[in-house]
Amino acid sequence: MEIIDIFDDNWALIGSMERDEAHLNGHWHKVFHCWVVNPINGGSLLFQLRSITKKTHPDKLDVSSAGHLLSGESDTQGIREVQEELGIDVGINDMFFLGTRLSTSCRKGVLNREIQLIHLLKVDFPLEKFNPQTEEVTGLFYLNIEDGLNLFNGACSQVSIQGIHFDGVMWEQQPRIVTVDDFIPKRDKYYSAILIQAQRLFKNESVLAI
Repeated sequence: MEIIDIFDDNWALIGSMERDEAHLNGHWHKVFHCWVVNPINGGSLLFQLRSITKKTHPDKLDVSSAGHLLSGESDTQGIREVQEELGIDVGINDMFFLGTRLSTSCRKGVLNREIQLIHLLKVDFPLEKFNPQTEEVTGLFYLNIEDGLNLFNGACSQVSIQGIHFDGVMWEQQPRIVTVDDFIPKRDKYYSAILIQAQRLFKNESVLAI
């Protein structure tokens, strides 16, 4: 059972609650987002492929690593999600904080209201260095930044991504052709905003708040 802190509309802490109950009651809660970027192919953004057993958006491409902050955790302690999901040893000082994003969604009567803490993590090692948590993640794929901008801005209908996939026994290299329907849908331009910030990072330009 996961107990998380819940907040009012002014982001004031009002208590703690079991995660599913917080979703059912539509309480604001904090979520840690980490986007991994790599200079490969001129700059690429890492997406995780969600397990087919996930309750929401199974087998869809999602943020590199994300997770709920548990009750009592500080904003920076959410980095444990990166360590757990991706199996890499990183610290909060290795990341670029992009700011806070508010996200709401309602599916099957469940109102999910998230205060998302957004970070960029720059790495230069191959995917084989990751040790993903296979209960949560069944694939890791790099999307080229230019290709991603073209895809999410509607300039093209499909792109090629490169990565690894877990077949239930072992990880294997796997290229894929994807469309926007292969990603968790976002009502705003979230993916494009992250791609632009990653692009600025590789151009040695200042990274802006999201």
